Amino acid sequence: MDLQQFLSGNLSDEDIESLLGQMKTHIIPMLTEEAQKLDIPDSEEQIEVPKFGTVDFGFSAIQIDSFNIPEESLTLKMQGNSIHLECQKISGSIRSFDWFFRQHSFPKLKDKGQATASISNTTVSLVLQLTISIRGTQLEVSNSVVKIGNLDVKVKKNAKSLVYNLVISLVVRLLKTKL
Repeated sequence: MDLQQFLSGNLSDEDIESLLGQMKTHIIPMLTEEAQKLDIPDSEEQIEVPKFGTVDFGFSAIQIDSFNIPEESLTLKMQGNSIHLECQKISGSIRSFDWFFRQHSFPKLKDKGQATASISNTTVSLVLQLTISIRGTQLEVSNSVVKIGNLDVKVKKNAKSLVYNLVISLVVRLLKTKL
């Protein structure tokens, strides 16, 4: 396959499969590396929790520690100058991060500490726009969607960790939207 053939879109199924196969060997390490560099912003939220009332909670210093994309779950499709990429069954872990909790009503529990988290059954879908010119090849992300299937958060040991692990299970849905 030459550049002219590629630019014209006259690619055989074999050419496309070869190109996509080569991309797979480069995309998984790149996505893994980029995920570990993600800067997840600190968050502070106030929600109503059944039987606890109004609760303030927040987290900070979140950084992805590991990110595993099974190669067999990566699909790539070419459509014009777009590459549609989907990775399924992604798993990973989040390094120890800071959290706080403050209940507004009796018994006004409050505390802070550290927790860990893991994700599984996560899907990432990307649309990449491919531009080839005299100046070179450019690949830009034009659309991205991340769906976290499972998010498991555990408070590290302290006197009230059992209570906090119960409360955290109620607010995990909000955390999922932040990640």
